[in-house]
Amino acid sequence: TTGYPATLGGATTHTTDGNGALSGYILVPNNDKIKLNTGRREILITDVQTHKTENASSFTKGVFTSAGELRVSQEEFLVTREYDFALSTGSRYVANRIIPPYVEQTCFTSDTLITMSDGSTKHISAVRRGDIVKSSECDKCGKVHGNEVTEIEITPISKRLLYGFNGMTPFVSEEHPLMTTEGWGSINVNTFMQKEPETYKAVMEENGGHLVDINVGTTLVTEDGEMKIESWVPQEREPELQLYNLGLSGNHTYYANGMLVHNKGCGGQSGAPCK
Repeated sequence: TTGYPATLGGATTHTTDGNGALSGYILVPNNDKIKLNTGRREILITDVQTHKTENASSFTKGVFTSAGELRVSQEEFLVTREYDFALSTGSRYVANRIIPPYVEQTCFTSDTLITMSDGSTKHISAVRRGDIVKSSECDKCGKVHGNEVTEIEITPISKRLLYGFNGMTPFVSEEHPLMTTEGWGSINVNTFMQKEPETYKAVMEENGGHLVDINVGTTLVTEDGEMKIESWVPQEREPELQLYNLGLSGNHTYYANGMLVHNKGCGGQSGAPCK
């Protein structure tokens, strides 16, 4: 719930037409008094003045995206925003796949930079279906084909920790598979195994039957070569913090903040043909 309706002069009433369709608009505030966090948020419309759907006779849910950039130019603040809005009745799976809080799958903070196939970067929260991300080399031909984004997965971090390496701001959850010079590894292998046993088994098999226990001293594979972990920063965040992962039509790999990572099978597609 928010204070927006009262601040803006009170709630407005909308009535569905004979086909049950509802039309109208949503005002996105952008001033000193009312601020909207960037990222993907769920929006709820009910026929009662409460957010509890069990008290409503009808309701609809959707996903709302706000991506902003703030920069200074000649002492003036320039603000850009990008919006992506979609609604669907009777389902939480709209626009992007929003995972219930009790399912802890996705792994990167919204501002994590993803390397695209052309070498440019995007925040993971700005990546869209159909985008092509840079991948690791193909096991069959040794070329880098790139992987197409087929799905974007979002879920709260819950009780997991975030980690950053060598002075980096924490950005990756503790269980996520990262490529090391010894193969795929995880900061907390036990969390990975307990929370996602099927995915854990699949990555283990892909890695020859083992996972590296990543720690200070481990060397990670990066776009530029390698990076030895000299130090790391574990961070506990608010449980509702949204994390992101990408479903891919390829070999399950992409680069996050310059590090080669596994998508843990999100999207369920693999084996893109060699070109």
